[in-house]
Amino acid sequence: MAQSRRMSLVEAVTNNVVAFVLSVVINQYLMPIFGFYVTLTQSVVIVLVYTFASIIRSYFLRRVFNKLSEAS
Repeated sequence: MAQSRRMSLVEAVTNNVVAFVLSVVINQYLMPIFGFYVTLTQSVVIVLVYTFASIIRSYFLRRVFNKLSEAS
């Protein structure tokens, strides 16, 4: 059974919320190792940009693969 568009979006957003939190925490510890010192706010903004792009990418790729599975 194919996943609905709404559930595709819910899955993509849930996946990215978890990744967002993890990424902010990792940024706070990893960036200084490479000589980049960012505030928590800067880290959140950086991760938000990547999170937004990831949500869009995940949703559209899921829809493409859903269409491909329906065609076969």
